[in-house]
Amino acid sequence: MIEVGKFIASLPKDELLLAIVESKNLAIVNGVSAKDDFFILTPRKTIAQILETKQCILLCTITAIDSDMGWFYLSCKVCSKKSLECSNVSQ
Repeated sequence: MIEVGKFIASLPKDELLLAIVESKNLAIVNGVSAKDDFFILTPRKTIAQILETKQCILLCTITAIDSDMGWFYLSCKVCSKKSLECSNVSQ
C-alpha cells in the first residue's frame, strides 16, 4: 500500500479529473527486422538500374581505404564482386 500512497502523492494538485482510458491493441508486426528487410527482402539492382532511378540508399561497411589507388572498397562480402574506378559511366 506504500506504493499507492506514493503514486497518489505524485499526482498533480490541481482540480483536473483523471479519466479511465482503455488500452489500445498492440500493432501487428510482421516479425521481420529492419536489417533483414533491407538486406534480404529488398530486391538487388545493378549499377545501371541504380543510375536509372537517380536516387538510392546504399548501406555498406568501409573496411579499408587504399589511398594510392583512390577510394573504393575492395570487394563485397555478400556477392564477392570487385569494385573498380571507371572514368566513363557507360563502362
